[in-house]
Amino acid sequence: MNPADAELYDGLAFIGAVNASISHELKNVFAIASETSGLMGDLVELAQEAAAARTEGGGLDMDRFAVLCRRINEQMRRGNGILKTMNRFAHSVDEPLAEVDPADTAELMVRLCARFAAMRGVKLECAAPPDGAAARPALTASPFDLEHLLYRCLRAAIAAAGDGDTVTVSTRPGADGAALWTVAPYPVGSPPFGERTAALLARAGAAAAEDAAARSLTLTLRPAGPAAPAAPGA
Repeated sequence: MNPADAELYDGLAFIGAVNASISHELKNVFAIASETSGLMGDLVELAQEAAAARTEGGGLDMDRFAVLCRRINEQMRRGNGILKTMNRFAHSVDEPLAEVDPADTAELMVRLCARFAAMRGVKLECAAPPDGAAARPALTASPFDLEHLLYRCLRAAIAAAGDGDTVTVSTRPGADGAALWTVAPYPVGSPPFGERTAALLARAGAAAAEDAAARSLTLTLRPAGPAAPAAPGA
């Protein structure tokens, strides 16, 4: 496979893996909502049968019914949140360069990778950035390339973590307008830093530094240049 084809395949594989995870989450939402609505239907049917037979206890258990209604509402809110995250991810390819908030991007990727972590009994979270405007540096970069890069690093950290571990991503400002992502704990000296990821680092204008003592990986994100102008009518 030539480098251009490999780059295209890697990008498509990233999109496919994320969308497959999102679809599984949505299936779970629908399954729980469907099961709950079925239970509600059973309660109504039992109440109707009891009322027709004029037996004791023929009334509808309103407390239990209210609990089931809340369960459905919770799943609807969960599903809406998943779709918002999916929509945000889909728009990451709108422009090759755009103004990016690295802390916001880290939060997005933590949400998108949460299911991969949960499947291994790992907790994934963003560390709260320091107070102040400088704690959330913005830079011009490729949103898709930065997401892809952090995704690879998070998947490597999740794969190496043990059951019950917590993998944390922190964002802080760097020198000369750069931003820093630190992933910890990280399996220092292991993939994903092969030839393809090196090309992704270069394309994203980023550099990686591992710290064996801290068991961490720090990505330095540098501004790529002016953002593309918004399309007319956007």
